[in-house]
Amino acid sequence: MPGNETIQPVSHVLLDAAPAGLADWYAAPVTGSQAVVLLGVAQQVIQQRLRSGVCSFQVQVLAMICQWWLRSDVQAAHDELVQMTASAHQAALLQLVYGQLLASRKLVPAKQQLTSGFRRAASLLTNAEYFRLLRRHEMLGMLVFGASPALAQDLPALLAEAAVIERLQRGSRPGHLHTHLDTLG
Repeated sequence: MPGNETIQPVSHVLLDAAPAGLADWYAAPVTGSQAVVLLGVAQQVIQQRLRSGVCSFQVQVLAMICQWWLRSDVQAAHDELVQMTASAHQAALLQLVYGQLLASRKLVPAKQQLTSGFRRAASLLTNAEYFRLLRRHEMLGMLVFGASPALAQDLPALLAEAAVIERLQRGSRPGHLHTHLDTLG
């Protein structure tokens, strides 16, 4: 895994004061040392923002992501952030990010989290973002999720695996099924 290329987009976006994109992927696996460094940065920014009275929600989401990659139990951090959400954007972002983290390790609750996050985000997305997120979630829905965490994978690997599963299934079902009749006709 090439150094900072993996964490730069996530860290920059979630450290910014501007709302993070809801159609972006935030669950790219990072090494333990990258997560420790990024968590330290996030904790410093959280403290600065608390002192100045500025919202630190997105930075706290970043801290949760770092804790996930450090193999910490993030359920308590997630539950605390659920209580802190102050907008539809924050609620959607949290649910999507948590679903992405679960999907990166192919854990069962991922589908439900991603579906709920998509519903929350739908009205906040541009048309292009809506369809990008819709297609991504449809593809991720092809994966086999389990109760035990699988080896962490980044989005391209997950989508490649889902594409193989989709191709195999397409050969075994009659015709093409439209799963979203409201958007496809």
